[in-house]
Amino acid sequence: MNLSQLLAAEWRPALGCTEPAAVAYAAASAAALAAGEVRHVRLVCDPRIYKNCYAVGIPNSGHRTGILWALAIGALLEDASCRLECFRGVGASALQGASNLTARGALTVEIERARAELYVATTNIVGNLAGMICDGAKIGCALKTMTGVDAAFRAASLARAGLVIPVSDGIVGADGLAPLGNLGRLAAEGMAAMEDQIL
Repeated sequence: MNLSQLLAAEWRPALGCTEPAAVAYAAASAAALAAGEVRHVRLVCDPRIYKNCYAVGIPNSGHRTGILWALAIGALLEDASCRLECFRGVGASALQGASNLTARGALTVEIERARAELYVATTNIVGNLAGMICDGAKIGCALKTMTGVDAAFRAASLARAGLVIPVSDGIVGADGLAPLGNLGRLAAEGMAAMEDQIL
């Protein structure tokens, strides 16, 4: 992969400041999965997202500013497919609905300073799925995909409850990054020998 391909794969165009666009995109994506009318929107973000969204202008919003407006407008956008360019789709109905949400106090923004639950979930899923091997592309891969999805939900649920695999177990590590590094090493180096055995 050359540099141009890497940039094309990793970078996305944005309309306006990136952070409010990310907030709106997240809200639009969540709303698309919900059924019925949007009654309340809760955002949990890190301090940098909050800081960079707090007073910035929102494109196509009639000079509205700030993280609450980005959140409210995003939750009422009809199409999230534009990703970080989602403010292109802001219309009168979205602005009116966002105004109603704001007036009703139906928006909650929380700053999450620690990433402990994320690290716990990462540790749990690596500790759970590290033993799964790739033994060739086949119909059974669908079952492995289903197992992975189930494990992701289970890992998140355990993390919310504060339950984590001990650092002394298997290839998990002391923080959320160590298990990923260990799993990467296992896949890159360990699977080479495993593939010879499978073949």
